[in-house]
Amino acid sequence: MKFKIKFIIISLIFTSMFISCEKEKVDVMSTFNFTGVWKVNSVEILSDDIDNGNINNIINKEIKLGNNELKIFDNKKQKINYKLRAVKSDYTLSYEKKLTMDKYMDGRETVDLISIRDNNKIIGEFFLNSNDEMLFIYDVYLLKLIRVSNDVVFENDDNEEKEDEFNNYYDFSEGVMIGLKTPREENDDGTYSIEKYRTLWVSYNNYKLGYIYAKDNIIFPRLTGIWKLSVYQDSSNGFNSDEFQVSLYDENDKKEKSIKDENTTNIYKSILFVGNDYIAIKEYIGNEFKGNYPIYKILPVSNVNIDNGLQINEVFNESEKIKYINELKNKINSLSIEEKEGLNIENIDYNNIAIKRELGKWRFVSKILPKNMNEEGEEVNLDILPDKRFINYNLMYISWKDLKNELGIFKDVFISPLYKIALIQFNEYISIYKIEDVNIIAEPLEMIPINENEEVVMAEWCSGKYVEQWEKVFIDGEVILDSNY
Repeated sequence: MKFKIKFIIISLIFTSMFISCEKEKVDVMSTFNFTGVWKVNSVEILSDDIDNGNINNIINKEIKLGNNELKIFDNKKQKINYKLRAVKSDYTLSYEKKLTMDKYMDGRETVDLISIRDNNKIIGEFFLNSNDEMLFIYDVYLLKLIRVSNDVVFENDDNEEKEDEFNNYYDFSEGVMIGLKTPREENDDGTYSIEKYRTLWVSYNNYKLGYIYAKDNIIFPRLTGIWKLSVYQDSSNGFNSDEFQVSLYDENDKKEKSIKDENTTNIYKSILFVGNDYIAIKEYIGNEFKGNYPIYKILPVSNVNIDNGLQINEVFNESEKIKYINELKNKINSLSIEEKEGLNIENIDYNNIAIKRELGKWRFVSKILPKNMNEEGEEVNLDILPDKRFINYNLMYISWKDLKNELGIFKDVFISPLYKIALIQFNEYISIYKIEDVNIIAEPLEMIPINENEEVVMAEWCSGKYVEQWEKVFIDGEVILDSNY
């Protein structure tokens, strides 16, 4: 009798567990009630690279979602799969725009986010606000979709001609000069080392990497040829002063640094950005250097050792200047009372501007000066990109978020203008990846060793005949890697 009672109890427990599991499975599957035809109702652009005029070309276009295939505008994918996960309010939808799920929670603790995967690559994400309304993240767009039909039919499209055209587009050569900085470090005796700079050369032609070279100093292109930027430290009267030398590149031309008046204070300079006609630096002036650089400057290459950098009216147009001032004010308002006490917010220097890397692009950055100029101050990352005066190419065809999903944690990314290769900076390597169909191929072509603290201050790309011309400057340099792919 006791055995029968135990058996019944155990049976009831297993039955309850089975019913519970089945209920959970039904609830999850009901979330996948999204197959059908959807129409774009509104568009939000998540990148600074795309003109708002493109919105009109997307409104009312259709997106078809099937069980294992889809069609997003003209992009058709087969053998796809979907993955569901519950995300919280801090889940990032766009790193570029600092957009999180918090905006769309509507009082919910979690939201069911569905990712679309093609060969283990995420090509889109979406979540349902209702049975007939969806928010869809695709490429650089956040799309609000309205259901048109529950039924979906896919036509047979012949994409061979498009694929051939795409592959032919790849039959070009590309090259890039990467400027690297090793920041100064504190020595055991309390002094600081001198910053070091070098330039890498990477080329890619017909699916193959060329030799990868390295040379000291910053080697960079201008309209008048290839130039060299060197940094010297002048020590006199017990003080150190960093000076720049810029000249046309000629390995046999060893020019002496310029001689100034005797130093009366220390001046430490650190390069943040090098372009064709301008460089951006951070600077410290004083006698108690602690590794902090409160001063930002943008300097013309033609007069790189002047005391004052470009002024606000020389950098921004009127609308950008208004946006810049508002962003600076918003930053100040967001600070705590304790943070404000250490800053010179009563007399803001609006000319304290530079250019540096953030999230795969060169961006303007400002700094609110500290009251004690031996301190760092408060940095303000501006949502303004430099125009063609400062940088020729500043686009990123693959979003930061997609790259993080694919590659995990990395420092920076540099994608070639013809989107043939991507250079991904990790702690101790710059890995070179091939790009196909605007997707990173997971296995790197090559990995260039770098120091963990090295920073990229320049990325200048070229293609066609210029690849061979630029490479001539590096062929007598150090061969980092003898690639043969």
